[in-house]
Amino acid sequence: MIAACLALSGAFPVAPAGASSLRVTPIRVTMPLDRRFCSLTLANDGDTPVSVQIRGYDWDRSEDGEDILTESGAIRVNPGIVTLPAHGAQLIRCAVPEPTWSGTKALPMEKAPPVEQAWRLVFDELPPPAGLTPGGTILTLLRISVPVFRGAPGLAPHVIWSQRNTADGAPALVLENTGTAHAQIRSVNITTDPAAAAPQAYEQGFYLLPKGRLVIPLPAGFAAPHSARITGVTVQSPEGPLTVVPAR
Repeated sequence: MIAACLALSGAFPVAPAGASSLRVTPIRVTMPLDRRFCSLTLANDGDTPVSVQIRGYDWDRSEDGEDILTESGAIRVNPGIVTLPAHGAQLIRCAVPEPTWSGTKALPMEKAPPVEQAWRLVFDELPPPAGLTPGGTILTLLRISVPVFRGAPGLAPHVIWSQRNTADGAPALVLENTGTAHAQIRSVNITTDPAAAAPQAYEQGFYLLPKGRLVIPLPAGFAAPHSARITGVTVQSPEGPLTVVPAR
């Protein structure tokens, strides 16, 4: 599930004997436009030392909900690699670019970027040196991904919905953020006509970035000749219901 902080197992099967316990705070960074620097705390709640690599990425999302991360160097991190002792912690500092206009000069506040900027900090647990893992132990390497947002006051999401068929003819709900800031969505509920068509729920949380959209596949009953149609969409965010309107 995509959320404010996402922990993913690596390419190793899960086994409690080899599991570490990393923690990052805060789980989301929100910066005002006039700030370039941020800090997070990386903690090791386990009983053995652990090494972690930290990298910054430009962040976008595909229409099928996948994160697109580009390691461009736009967001810098110090230190980039850290070894934490058991129950130890480390302050991680990050820096994002100065606001720019046409990519050339610093912006005064009255000429703020028209949309929120978004990056991700990714914390990858590194395997321990050879010979330090007891025989028969299967490791679980963690990845923690933290979103970083920066924008001027007054930016806000504006989410619209539409129903369409994909290129292969499958029915789909399309959510699009035409606003200037991200929307954090926890669940989507769909009401339909005819009334006999069961309400549909999409429970997977996600971010909808400015100018981004998500295509959610619908059951076959929405395709011709059944022709069930969406009559309303409600969205829940961490702050409560989010207004969603049909596309014109």
